[in-house]
Amino acid sequence: MLNRIIYAASFILFLLVFLSCQENTNEPNMKVDNVDKALKEVQRDPATEVHGIVYKLYSPASDVIVKLYKGETLLDQDTTDEYGYYEIGVCCQHQGTGTYTVLARKDYKGQIWVDAESFYWSQQSGPYDFEIDLHLNLVK
Repeated sequence: MLNRIIYAASFILFLLVFLSCQENTNEPNMKVDNVDKALKEVQRDPATEVHGIVYKLYSPASDVIVKLYKGETLLDQDTTDEYGYYEIGVCCQHQGTGTYTVLARKDYKGQIWVDAESFYWSQQSGPYDFEIDLHLNLVK
């Protein structure tokens, strides 16, 4: 019974605080002429990322080193988690428009497993999200 009273009092207090909040801005009310263009600007994520899952023999592979290159230049790297997931930022590398390569490598019991995939990114036209799954192949 005491729990219900506390819950009810907390809920009433929340409503009073929430309803008493008023946003007071001095910004003018803006009219949007092109709704589609405005939505694209709002939805655009400036933190462009490449992400995905790395597989080894059709199962997610953990502890795989995934590197992001532009040409021969190593930009950043990540290590896959227990589900094989990796994520690396693209635009924060300040490399601009061009072709990027994601390279995954796992050394396991004297064996080397790799896969790579390239993608093109333009700061002006996107895309802003790259989902690239990699499938490791035995090379040694």
